[in-house]
Amino acid sequence: GEIPARRLFLDPELEEERYFNEVGSFPIMHVIAIQESLANKRPELPLELMKIFHSAFDIAEGYYADPNWSMLPGCRHQFEKDRDRFKRKEWPRGFEANRSNIDMLMRYAVDQGIGAEYRPPEALFAEVTLET
Repeated sequence: GEIPARRLFLDPELEEERYFNEVGSFPIMHVIAIQESLANKRPELPLELMKIFHSAFDIAEGYYADPNWSMLPGCRHQFEKDRDRFKRKEWPRGFEANRSNIDMLMRYAVDQGIGAEYRPPEALFAEVTLET
């Protein structure tokens, strides 16, 4: 049967914009994790994985430039609208550009009982990535 659910916000699009304008970015959606022993064994690996992830992101983003990327006629218009609405980069790259977002994630994790203790963002990343 039907699940009695509703949206949390009456106007989710407006709420997304309000959040972005207040915080300056959207919550982190993807994380790449490397076992510390592997990163120590191969110190170049963290930056290599970042480059691969950025390349994949660029490829995916390139699809949006194609007006035929979606079967839904309104998707291209929504893409253009969002691009204009969020003038800044919605998905900033590198540690420094995401530091405050990572800090917020850690605080939420502890506050909501998901994380045992707060750790500063710098403690979570390979040193070689901290200057990205």
